[in-house]
Amino acid sequence: MFEKAVEMSPNDETARGNLADAYRWSGKKQEALNTYDKAITLAYKGLQVNPRSASSMENLALYYAKKGDSAHALNFIRNARSIEPENISLLYSQAVIYCLADRKADSLKTLDEALQKGYSIEEAKNDPELSELQKLPQFEELVKKYAKAGN
Repeated sequence: MFEKAVEMSPNDETARGNLADAYRWSGKKQEALNTYDKAITLAYKGLQVNPRSASSMENLALYYAKKGDSAHALNFIRNARSIEPENISLLYSQAVIYCLADRKADSLKTLDEALQKGYSIEEAKNDPELSELQKLPQFEELVKKYAKAGN
């Protein structure tokens, strides 16, 4: 399905990113890395059109994090958040990036902040990108805290 989406819209960086995710989750590491590189190239083109696009920076941050390049990922998500500091999607993405960078304490703190601001606890519970965080008792504490709050 994602391959068909890329075939239909070869310059859509989101479609490329989704395809890279599918490869990654299917254990096709090299295909995933190559496809993330293509998505990154397309996202940079988007930034040339709008250098202050927080969503393009967010996508770049996630692609880099999923490739294992934490330094670039953290730089882009910080820049995106400086442009749209109240955007809870960016805050949640930062929690994901911290988790992928094996910075669990930072991830839990940032996730807690996103949940306080109204991000869905259900999405966090079901997000495979947070699988390492979901194993921690502190994550279960967040689930209980925000399930009670009706999040």
